[in-house]
Amino acid sequence: MDISIHFITSVLLMAIGLYTIIVKKDLIKIIIGVAILSHGVNLFFISGAYSFYGTAPIITTGEVPHINYVAQVPVADPLPQALIITAIVVALAVTALMAATALRIYQYYGTFNLEKIKELRE
Repeated sequence: MDISIHFITSVLLMAIGLYTIIVKKDLIKIIIGVAILSHGVNLFFISGAYSFYGTAPIITTGEVPHINYVAQVPVADPLPQALIITAIVVALAVTALMAATALRIYQYYGTFNLEKIKELRE
């Protein structure tokens, strides 16, 4: 079984992001952890669609596709690439929403620390 460096990196990014979300008490660090986690998931899906000798699944002029075309020429799967482009845009929107919410929390409580915010609420 060949484990690619891409899979190792994606698992490492996901672990760092999850650790940051669980352990840290600062809102900004949690937002950065969510961004790192989403990048790790995106890298994991893109790595799964990678084909070592794969080419772009585009038929140029002069080529006539036949039934066994895909079986003879390895191609990269375009579906995960399209899904990850969408996931990147959604992650950007979620990160911007979290940052705006953190800014409003800071304006109201004067701190990003979750423990101090919890004390101020009581």
